[in-house]
Amino acid sequence: MNKHTLTIVCLFSLALNAASVLPVGFAQDEAAKADDVHTVIVPADDKPFTVAQDDLVRLTGRGIAGSTITAEVKGPATLARTSNIRDVVGGRTPIGGMVREFEIQPTGKGKVTVTITVKFPTGGEPKVERYQFDVE
Repeated sequence: MNKHTLTIVCLFSLALNAASVLPVGFAQDEAAKADDVHTVIVPADDKPFTVAQDDLVRLTGRGIAGSTITAEVKGPATLARTSNIRDVVGGRTPIGGMVREFEIQPTGKGKVTVTITVKFPTGGEPKVERYQFDVE
Protein backbone atom coordinates (compact mmCIF):
# COMPACT_ATOMS: atom_id res chain seq x y z
CA MET A 1 0.00 0.00 0.00
CA ASN A 2 1.52 3.35 -0.99
CA LYS A 3 1.28 6.61 0.96
CA HIS A 4 -1.70 7.99 -1.04
CA THR A 5 -3.78 4.84 -0.61
CA LEU A 6 -3.21 4.89 3.13
CA THR A 7 -4.39 8.51 3.38
CA ILE A 8 -7.62 7.76 1.49
CA VAL A 9 -8.33 4.70 3.65
CA CYS A 10 -7.82 6.74 6.85
CA LEU A 11 -10.14 9.53 5.67
CA PHE A 12 -12.78 7.00 4.61
CA SER A 13 -12.53 5.30 7.98
CA LEU A 14 -12.96 8.62 9.79
CA ALA A 15 -16.02 9.46 7.70
CA LEU A 16 -17.65 6.13 8.52
CA ASN A 17 -17.11 6.69 12.24
CA ALA A 18 -18.49 10.26 12.26
CA ALA A 19 -21.92 10.86 13.80
CA SER A 20 -22.95 12.96 10.82
CA VAL A 21 -21.23 13.23 7.50
CA LEU A 22 -21.25 16.62 5.74
CA PRO A 23 -20.15 17.26 2.16
CA VAL A 24 -16.59 18.47 1.73
CA GLY A 25 -16.41 22.23 2.33
CA PHE A 26 -19.73 22.28 4.22
CA ALA A 27 -19.16 23.67 7.72
CA GLN A 28 -21.31 23.01 10.77
CA ASP A 29 -22.16 26.72 10.92
CA GLU A 30 -23.60 26.57 7.40
CA ALA A 31 -25.81 23.63 8.38
CA ALA A 32 -27.12 25.62 11.37
CA LYS A 33 -27.82 28.64 9.15
CA ALA A 34 -30.02 26.51 6.88
CA ASP A 35 -32.33 25.94 9.87
CA ASP A 36 -32.35 29.63 10.84
CA VAL A 37 -35.63 30.87 9.34
CA HIS A 38 -36.69 34.53 9.57
CA THR A 39 -40.10 36.12 9.16
CA VAL A 40 -39.98 38.92 6.59
CA ILE A 41 -42.86 41.40 6.51
CA VAL A 42 -43.58 42.97 3.10
CA PRO A 43 -46.41 45.49 3.25
CA ALA A 44 -48.66 45.62 0.17
CA ASP A 45 -49.86 49.16 0.93
CA ASP A 46 -48.95 52.17 3.08
CA LYS A 47 -51.25 51.32 6.03
CA PRO A 48 -49.63 51.00 9.50
CA PHE A 49 -48.89 47.44 10.68
CA THR A 50 -47.38 45.55 13.62
CA VAL A 51 -44.27 43.36 13.75
CA ALA A 52 -42.39 41.31 16.33
CA GLN A 53 -38.88 42.31 17.44
CA ASP A 54 -37.24 39.43 15.57
CA ASP A 55 -39.07 40.11 12.28
CA LEU A 56 -37.48 41.86 9.30
CA VAL A 57 -39.43 44.45 7.33
CA ARG A 58 -38.70 44.65 3.59
CA LEU A 59 -39.64 47.85 1.77
CA THR A 60 -39.14 48.62 -1.92
CA GLY A 61 -38.38 51.85 -3.75
CA ARG A 62 -38.90 52.07 -7.52
CA GLY A 63 -37.72 54.68 -9.99
CA ILE A 64 -36.51 55.14 -13.54
CA ALA A 65 -32.94 54.33 -14.51
CA GLY A 66 -30.53 56.76 -12.88
CA SER A 67 -32.78 57.54 -9.91
CA THR A 68 -31.42 57.94 -6.41
CA ILE A 69 -33.42 55.83 -3.95
CA THR A 70 -32.82 56.25 -0.21
CA ALA A 71 -34.45 55.17 3.05
CA GLU A 72 -34.51 57.03 6.37
CA VAL A 73 -35.41 55.08 9.51
CA LYS A 74 -36.74 56.78 12.66
CA GLY A 75 -37.58 54.88 15.84
CA PRO A 76 -36.34 51.63 17.39
CA ALA A 77 -35.04 50.00 14.19
CA THR A 78 -32.02 50.05 11.93
CA LEU A 79 -31.40 49.66 8.22
CA ALA A 80 -29.98 46.13 8.11
CA ARG A 81 -29.44 45.73 4.36
CA THR A 82 -29.91 47.59 1.10
CA SER A 83 -30.14 45.61 -2.15
CA ASN A 84 -30.33 46.67 -5.78
CA ILE A 85 -32.84 44.37 -7.48
CA ARG A 86 -32.35 43.35 -11.08
CA ASP A 87 -35.20 41.58 -12.86
CA VAL A 88 -34.33 39.14 -15.62
CA VAL A 89 -36.76 38.46 -18.46
CA GLY A 90 -35.87 36.00 -21.20
CA GLY A 91 -32.33 35.81 -19.83
CA ARG A 92 -31.79 39.58 -20.05
CA THR A 93 -32.26 42.61 -17.83
CA PRO A 94 -34.91 44.98 -19.23
CA ILE A 95 -33.86 48.61 -19.53
CA GLY A 96 -35.57 51.54 -17.88
CA GLY A 97 -36.32 50.66 -14.28
CA MET A 98 -34.48 50.78 -10.99
CA VAL A 99 -35.56 48.88 -7.89
CA ARG A 100 -33.95 49.01 -4.45
CA GLU A 101 -35.02 46.95 -1.43
CA PHE A 102 -34.43 47.96 2.16
CA GLU A 103 -34.49 45.48 5.06
CA ILE A 104 -35.35 47.08 8.38
CA GLN A 105 -34.44 45.27 11.63
CA PRO A 106 -36.32 46.31 14.80
CA THR A 107 -34.03 47.05 17.75
CA GLY A 108 -36.67 47.54 20.44
CA LYS A 109 -40.34 48.17 21.08
CA GLY A 110 -42.12 51.25 19.78
CA LYS A 111 -43.23 53.11 16.65
CA VAL A 112 -41.00 53.09 13.55
CA THR A 113 -41.32 55.39 10.55
CA VAL A 114 -39.44 54.65 7.33
CA THR A 115 -39.35 57.25 4.58
CA ILE A 116 -38.31 56.12 1.10
CA THR A 117 -37.36 58.95 -1.23
CA VAL A 118 -36.90 58.56 -4.98
CA LYS A 119 -35.09 61.44 -6.73
CA PHE A 120 -35.39 61.24 -10.51
CA PRO A 121 -32.47 62.09 -12.82
CA THR A 122 -34.81 64.29 -14.85
CA GLY A 123 -35.39 66.57 -11.84
CA GLY A 124 -38.80 67.55 -10.56
CA GLU A 125 -40.43 66.63 -7.28
CA PRO A 126 -39.07 63.51 -5.63
CA LYS A 127 -41.48 60.67 -4.85
CA VAL A 128 -41.78 60.18 -1.08
CA GLU A 129 -43.39 57.12 0.54
CA ARG A 130 -43.80 56.75 4.31
CA TYR A 131 -44.35 53.49 6.13
CA GLN A 132 -45.20 53.19 9.82
CA PHE A 133 -45.17 50.10 11.96
CA ASP A 134 -45.26 49.24 15.65
CA VAL A 135 -42.76 46.82 17.15
CA GLU A 136 -44.23 44.66 19.92
